Amino acid sequence: MSDNFAADRLLKLLRIDLVQRYRSMLTASAAIGAVMILQAILFNTATADRSSVYWGLLGLIVFGWGPIAASHSFRELNNKSQNEAYLLLPASALEKMLSRLVLTIVIFPIYALVLVTLIAWLTSALRAALFGIGGPLFLPLEGFNPYILGLFLLHQSMFFLGAAWFQNHHFVRTILTLGIGSIGLVILIGVLIRIFLPELSDGGIGINIDPRDLAGVYSSVVGPLIAILKFVGFVVLPVFCWYVAWLRITETQVSYGI
Repeated sequence: MSDNFAADRLLKLLRIDLVQRYRSMLTASAAIGAVMILQAILFNTATADRSSVYWGLLGLIVFGWGPIAASHSFRELNNKSQNEAYLLLPASALEKMLSRLVLTIVIFPIYALVLVTLIAWLTSALRAALFGIGGPLFLPLEGFNPYILGLFLLHQSMFFLGAAWFQNHHFVRTILTLGIGSIGLVILIGVLIRIFLPELSDGGIGINIDPRDLAGVYSSVVGPLIAILKFVGFVVLPVFCWYVAWLRITETQVSYGI
């Protein structure tokens, strides 16, 4: 299959992926909903506003369940009983990558928002009926923060790449790689500070300086640097991860003569 793109093939592949995953998604969702409803009823409190609980649940699903799901995006690639059937699907490597990418960074967060919202509304209705405790409706889009969206995109993309890159234990190996990379980044930042801002590392500015004054001193550098880091972290790195994942799928197909 030549590595071109056709929207109709992508939609068909996406439908196949959804059919293969919907049962496990529904099972996990039912378990989460049951636990949250039991927790709200058995450990009832006088407060009616449980927004913080639902925000915590949403964060746990997005940044906990999300990377686990992303780490299994390409489990067929190195599974001897499944890889041949997957690689022989009438779709290009680009379409196979895009199908799993849409599931990972588009459908999954939308599903998480809908799931938590439904759980919150159902829980509120039950609490109102059983205990007479109402409360405001949970509206997850209120106070939307693009920064959180950028973190999610970066987070998922790294585990998405790990799913395509590593042959097994994708989640654990991705975490270990990110941990080692973070340590290396901290060391690099320390070295750069030592070279370019020796007054900071030597304490020349003074330990009692107000951080706001320090930010003002380096405002001409800090502002553009933060903007560059956001662009690299929220745009360049995710796209790079997707590109490498596509290369990995292409390489696997070529090695199998497809």
